[in-house]
Amino acid sequence: MGFGRRTGIELPAETAGIVRNPDKWNGDSLASMSIGYEIGVTPLQIAAAFATIANDGIRNQPHIIKEIRDSEGNIISATEPNQSQVVSRETAENLRLMLRQVVLSGTGKRAQLEGYSSAGKTGTAWKFDAKTKRVERSKYMSSFVGFAPANNPKYVVAVVMDEPKSGARDGGSVAAPVFKDIAQRLLESTNVPRDLAGDNNAVAGENDDIPEVNANDNTVINGPPEIKEKNAAKPAEPNVKKRTNAPVNEQNEKPSPDKKVAVTTTAKTAKTDPAIWKTKPKT
Repeated sequence: MGFGRRTGIELPAETAGIVRNPDKWNGDSLASMSIGYEIGVTPLQIAAAFATIANDGIRNQPHIIKEIRDSEGNIISATEPNQSQVVSRETAENLRLMLRQVVLSGTGKRAQLEGYSSAGKTGTAWKFDAKTKRVERSKYMSSFVGFAPANNPKYVVAVVMDEPKSGARDGGSVAAPVFKDIAQRLLESTNVPRDLAGDNNAVAGENDDIPEVNANDNTVINGPPEIKEKNAAKPAEPNVKKRTNAPVNEQNEKPSPDKKVAVTTTAKTAKTDPAIWKTKPKT
């Protein structure tokens, strides 16, 4: 996918990112990397990876110039990007289905477009403070990367927010709406045929990435309605265990033990029961 090395794009000061040799992994490295910690990627690298998924597993080397033409419109030179099949077509199709579900019923609902299908993934991470050598709970790097239309992608858009300041600061809340605005204008301005009919607007307020917690009483500020209602119904406990600065995943809140999850699966799609937060996820 190109992680851990420069893309070779015609711009200065590109970084290779961080992908450590397995010999330097720690005991919890696999768990940390599975939720986006202990690794580092640039927006261009992640956009190129999503373009690979959108392009049936074929990776195109990124370039900023497609071709050069003279004043009469004749092509003087054209860029021929290097291509390589890095995952199978079937794998890419399965990933597109998963990413579509993120927008339909997961943390990316605010990336839903009007008249077009979209697919993508939210990202929410606490930032590392180089001075304290610890993760800073009050500073976020929030993102959404996706493509549209979902079944026949034309564009990949990557949105990264560095330290969003107010309101809900997870990727689904602050970056996904920006993706929606950009993708909607791109598709309409380039006359891409619509592939959806009817209302396809997102339902806000459900399945946010990392529920934010009030530092004074540990109540949830934003997050699933059931959790907020539960916190509002009971007084704050004086000895509530606070979250540590260890890396967390995007669905940080743990449902209560009496919750169960209902998932139905077909050969092509997987749908999650809307009452996901009333049920306990199965391993």
